[in-house]
Amino acid sequence: MKLNDAMDQVRLYESVQGTLAFYSSANPLFQEPNQDAASIFVKEPWTVLAVADGVGGSRGGKQAADLAIEILQKGLSQAFKEGGAIRETLLKVFEEANEAILKLGIGAATTLMVVLIEEKEFQTLHVGDSACLLVGGGGKLKFRSVDHSVVGYGQEADLIDQGEVHEHQQRHVLLNCLGSTEMRVDLGPKKELYQRDRLLVASDGLFDNLTETELASILRKGPIKKQAKLLLESCQSRMHTKTKDLGLHKPDDLTFILYKLI
Repeated sequence: MKLNDAMDQVRLYESVQGTLAFYSSANPLFQEPNQDAASIFVKEPWTVLAVADGVGGSRGGKQAADLAIEILQKGLSQAFKEGGAIRETLLKVFEEANEAILKLGIGAATTLMVVLIEEKEFQTLHVGDSACLLVGGGGKLKFRSVDHSVVGYGQEADLIDQGEVHEHQQRHVLLNCLGSTEMRVDLGPKKELYQRDRLLVASDGLFDNLTETELASILRKGPIKKQAKLLLESCQSRMHTKTKDLGLHKPDDLTFILYKLI
């Protein structure tokens, strides 16, 4: 299902395999359409989570994000119906979405983060800086995807630490996106999921306003709906109130999906 992009509260969805809490809405301080798009697909033994964030500096960012999710929906629906290989289908979706966005001919671009969950294991496929985090029951950050940006690669190379991220002058410079002739898909490692883990997928509207430490603290314990509400409240509060610490204040579209095993 494609998520409503103008939600007024966190929504909950339960499947045979897991529980999901999700939210998507436009920048609360500007009267502009939400350039994020997201979807959830559930068919045993798979759950697929996807978040796309239209690149704000490009024309047609919303169109690009919507198109990426639409092509993903069609590809997965066909694969589920015909019994196709899901991982190979997802890789093909990235290529098809990139070609379709390029054919628009307007310089449109978007990120796309896809998380494939198969029973108690997950794997990420992504382009851009929409991200995936895995937080354990004790608040330990067990996994974080690498943003395809100046800052993301800087962190991966240990050239930029977490304390510098939100103040870096090039924190929003993307180096990889759908809508580029040089697009490349980053296929992450397969990781195990445990009962107390929380898997978070989100656009940069979340990560630009809350630190990884704050996110881990919110997700370390408690019911998933309460955690999702706290994510929303904390992020919106930060968007409305500029903080002196770490440059944490960037009003933006906000989309996130939080997942836990049943």
